[in-house]
Amino acid sequence: MSLEWWKKSVIYHIYLPSFKDDNDDGIGDFQGLIHELRYFKALRVSNLMLSPFYPSSMKDNGYDITCFTDVDPMFGTMHDFHLFMLEAQEQDLNIIIDFVANHTSDQHPWFIKSIDKEEPFTDFYIWVDAKPDSTAEEPVPPNNWLSVFGGSAWTWNEQRKQFYYHQFLPEQPDLNYRNPAVRREMEKVLKFWLDKGVDGFRIDAASHIFEDERLLDEPRAKQTKATMDEYGYLNHMYTKGMPETYELLKEWRHILDDYSKRLDKPKIMIIEGMEDIEDVIHYYGTIHEKIAEIPMNFQFYKVTPTSTGINVQEIIDAWLKNMPMGKFPNYVISSHDFPRVASRVDSILASSLQMVILLLPGIPIFYYGDELGMENGVISPEEMKDSFALRTKPSNSRDPMRTPMQWNSDENAGFTNCDKPWLPINSNYRNQNVEVQMGDVFSFLENFKRLVKLRREPSMLLGTFEYALVDEDIFSFTRSIVGAKCYLIIVNMNENAVSVNLTDKVPSLPETACLILTNPCYYEKLLSSRNVLSNYNESSSSSHTQNFIHPAENQISIALNNLNLESHQGMVLSYEI
Repeated sequence: MSLEWWKKSVIYHIYLPSFKDDNDDGIGDFQGLIHELRYFKALRVSNLMLSPFYPSSMKDNGYDITCFTDVDPMFGTMHDFHLFMLEAQEQDLNIIIDFVANHTSDQHPWFIKSIDKEEPFTDFYIWVDAKPDSTAEEPVPPNNWLSVFGGSAWTWNEQRKQFYYHQFLPEQPDLNYRNPAVRREMEKVLKFWLDKGVDGFRIDAASHIFEDERLLDEPRAKQTKATMDEYGYLNHMYTKGMPETYELLKEWRHILDDYSKRLDKPKIMIIEGMEDIEDVIHYYGTIHEKIAEIPMNFQFYKVTPTSTGINVQEIIDAWLKNMPMGKFPNYVISSHDFPRVASRVDSILASSLQMVILLLPGIPIFYYGDELGMENGVISPEEMKDSFALRTKPSNSRDPMRTPMQWNSDENAGFTNCDKPWLPINSNYRNQNVEVQMGDVFSFLENFKRLVKLRREPSMLLGTFEYALVDEDIFSFTRSIVGAKCYLIIVNMNENAVSVNLTDKVPSLPETACLILTNPCYYEKLLSSRNVLSNYNESSSSSHTQNFIHPAENQISIALNNLNLESHQGMVLSYEI
């Protein structure tokens, strides 16, 4: 059985302003990305997902779009995009782009014409009269709806004498998808980029696209510590996850399916929606009517330094047990909106979680730099760029997750040759970068590469998934298929070392297994421990990595009946059945 392209490989999420700068203005661009495409071949990654690159007022880092069918000069030209697509196709890379469907910039020509009530744009946005109140000195919003970024979701326009609705910044007015003309225009946008050769779309903020027409006040959220002007203060039952959203997505699904049939290659839909898991699962659609291939699964955001093996199983089961039959799971570990995994937990546990996510059944979605163990940067208030934080409080800043990619030990980590990149480089870049880690078998990056390669094994592509031992300390599972190598993935979730008799607790496992990999910091300690039974060439324990023979090539046997695991240590082992 042959799997479709999107089921085979990691999806690598690129935040374009921070990936690679070519023209030395301190901001990543398409030419920089083109020059680094060979990197993905080294990673064995074939699916790239790009952040928005459209012309923008840059009030929200590109998510306030002034034209949906062009490239912002900051990132290059449409010619640069064409060159990027040609080079990507030459290297068998699949390209997924952001479709920011919920809103535009307030500088978009549609909005400017809508203010003037110039047809057909009069009702392209959500315009509502002020609430009648003879005692108010200022116009009163029609209800209590709040913006995701805090404060009222309504802004008064003095020229039109009405409020307009914005789920995000006032500079990001929401489109009115109950207007058929808006739907037609946005369908044209999808077709424009499909004609350019893109392979799919990440639908941004999908759950926010519709809101209740009755404009009812939303009730206060239960057990909230949020203040009255913070988004979490209300239960967003009238502004999130409306039934019409699914119908609109089905219309877009038909467009993608039409291109898929004509081009004989699946065009995929990824849905980003921060909702309860039961609601996110609905974006899969049904057996009879598909919507999205990948509703993004953010459950791994819940892993903390104190999470147990049982907690990890609950996180995985929350998705797998709700997922409709015949659908494919996915796992997101970091993003441009949420702290990097290596900053949420220690680097060792981050490395172990990398093993878990890459070898679970389904699609891992990795954020640029996760393969290096990149951590959040430290951004001073003076250097902050994030509009959300600037308008609320510094602790809300998403800038630390968006610092430039760390390519080498040169000044500015090889990201740019200019004096000042758009965000500061992480201070640890000299020891944590691509050049230092590439080829170093003790590195985060080399582990990532080996894990991605391992995903091509029959047991990973087509085999079964079963939990092995799961308790407070241990999380483990197996991947197996008849006639091929089987694999055991085990992680010590405890910050202290533990010993476990796996063969006693999991009778289906053999007494020994071959070590494939462990955390970079534990290789040398492991190879001198009593876990190792046979076939270990001691000369390979040299601290000089160029002389080190990797366990996968060294056929090192590990005893499973008395397995010792260090703090947060993970292992991947193979065995026969």
